[in-house]
Amino acid sequence: MTQLDLLEWVKVHGCHITHQKKNFYRVVNSEGQAMGIPQPREGHTFIQPITVCRICTMLKIPVPDYAKEAFDHYTEIQKSHSTK
Repeated sequence: MTQLDLLEWVKVHGCHITHQKKNFYRVVNSEGQAMGIPQPREGHTFIQPITVCRICTMLKIPVPDYAKEAFDHYTEIQKSHSTK
């Protein structure tokens, strides 16, 4: 998923972009929670699935199919951190 694809995804799911900084876009969900959507690393065109998953989870929007597999891994990480 490219940065532009992810920006469209969050817009479709009720978030809005407040501004763009040097390396990321600041996105706010309907509850006022903000998250930065980074530019992909130089030489890459896609944002990593785990990053997509983290952004969508923090913004409380559905995770796209592109990152569904990473979502399982992400929830395992979250569980292990919450039990410590």
